[in-house]
Amino acid sequence: MTPGSGLGTAARTGAAGPAPTPIRYVASLEPVFSGPCEGFPILPGVSLLDYAWASADANLPVPGLCLRTVDRARFTGAAFPGDELSVELAWEQQGPDEWTCAVTVATPRGPASSARLRYGTEAPR
Repeated sequence: MTPGSGLGTAARTGAAGPAPTPIRYVASLEPVFSGPCEGFPILPGVSLLDYAWASADANLPVPGLCLRTVDRARFTGAAFPGDELSVELAWEQQGPDEWTCAVTVATPRGPASSARLRYGTEAPR
C-alpha cells in the first residue's frame, strides 16, 4: 500500500477528537529499499516520514490546513519492507490558524519513528 491509503481511520487525540485508532499500512516492497547491507533491506527514515505526513494530510482536524514545517523527526527503530506500520496522530491547536500534529509510526516490534508536524491555513512564503 502507499501512504494515504491506510486500512484504518485516523488516530486523533487531544483537541481534535476521540480515542486513538491507528492508521495501518503495509510498508512498500519496492526494490529501491534493498538497503546498505546485501540481503538485509530496511525502510529509509524518509519513507517513514512520508507515511506520517500522508496520514496527517488525510486526517486534518479542520479543512484548509497545509504542512508548514517538520519541527522534529526521530527514528528509533527499524522498519522493514512488508512490515505492517501503525500510524497514530495527536492534533493540538496552537492558535487560530495553526495546528501541530504529533505522529508516531510503529511496527509490530515497537516504535520506529516520531515526528512533530506544524500545519497552518496558509502555505509558507
